[in-house]
Amino acid sequence: MEVESRIKREEMVRVYLKEQIKAGKHPTYRELQNKFNLTYFKIDWKKLYLESGISMMKLPVKRPAGCDEILRRELMEYVKGEISKNHYPSRRELESKFRVKIGILFGNIENLYNQSQSKYVQKDNQFLKQQKAKMLLKIVRDVLGKLGLKIVKARRVQEHGVDIIARDNKGDFVGIELKAYNKYEAVKPKNIEQLKNSLKRENIKRGILITTTSKVKKNMDVPDNIRIVLFDEISNLCGTEIKANLDFIRNYSVHIETEEKEAKRKEIITIFREQAKNGKIMSAIDISKRFKIHPYTYFKSIFDIYEKAGIFPSTYVTRGLRDNARRTKLREQLANSILDYIKMEVKRGHYPTSNDIKIKFGIPHIWDYFKMSDLYRKLNLPSYLERGGRYHRG
Repeated sequence: MEVESRIKREEMVRVYLKEQIKAGKHPTYRELQNKFNLTYFKIDWKKLYLESGISMMKLPVKRPAGCDEILRRELMEYVKGEISKNHYPSRRELESKFRVKIGILFGNIENLYNQSQSKYVQKDNQFLKQQKAKMLLKIVRDVLGKLGLKIVKARRVQEHGVDIIARDNKGDFVGIELKAYNKYEAVKPKNIEQLKNSLKRENIKRGILITTTSKVKKNMDVPDNIRIVLFDEISNLCGTEIKANLDFIRNYSVHIETEEKEAKRKEIITIFREQAKNGKIMSAIDISKRFKIHPYTYFKSIFDIYEKAGIFPSTYVTRGLRDNARRTKLREQLANSILDYIKMEVKRGHYPTSNDIKIKFGIPHIWDYFKMSDLYRKLNLPSYLERGGRYHRG
């Protein structure tokens, strides 16, 4: 009887869910729980949503708990489909479009591509960035008259200052800044600040920011003398052939591997190593705040940073590893390295202390991993107390 009641209730939820979705609505778990008491009848909301043909990846409301595996599968299928169109979605693009965290689901973007049986191709580079900028410059030059402006000067991509200086119908100068953005990127406060500074330097009173995105950061302060022209407005001024170029600009994000990026990577590693020697291990959030960047655009994962800095992952980090075998292996590697170091130092007449190991291996607290006395006993060497509490130095 209990099973029969559950089946009947489940069918009621299924019918209701289909009706709501057909009407363009997506009931949340709380709504369904309040209406049908899902918990009491042990009804799986996640299963019913999937049966209704709704993608968890595209679900506009809060997702049910425990759907990470479904999200992973759907993201892999999506990436495969995009690659077949010669489009390689970036991490930022996927996270923005589907409200997901690639780091939580896959660790990094390369893992997502590998599990999708594809190689992550950063085909977008400095050349493509310049190509997109030149395309947008040509488009804007062609439609500038429709905006009531006449071009005075257009700067090359490498030149400083606003991209275009024009005159309006009154003869006043207007500074125009171009942003050849991917459709998932938003106009940010720093873009407005950049244009404000350029206008001030060139003594121009009015500015226009023209971009290929349709997104603007919320609650952004835009001065009265600056106007933002988004994709829809510029697209309406273009013919069919030009729109194809606009679509090209919008559909590709630029990932640049430059000397500057490598220099920044080295800087992060140096600071990371220095902090570790002083007993502070930086998290991904610490790195992001200090350098104003997303660390995973420079490194594959937090473990990649540890490896490049020559430091063993902290206990806190390894504790977060779901892979028990990997966590155990890392700890074994650390123990063996410390034991080798102790043996070498003892041969020189020096018995290393916990502070020596902290400096050598970047470990704030050795006791988070091992007892010093246990390490010495493994090597059949006397511990600190067994040596009478004295350091042995040659």
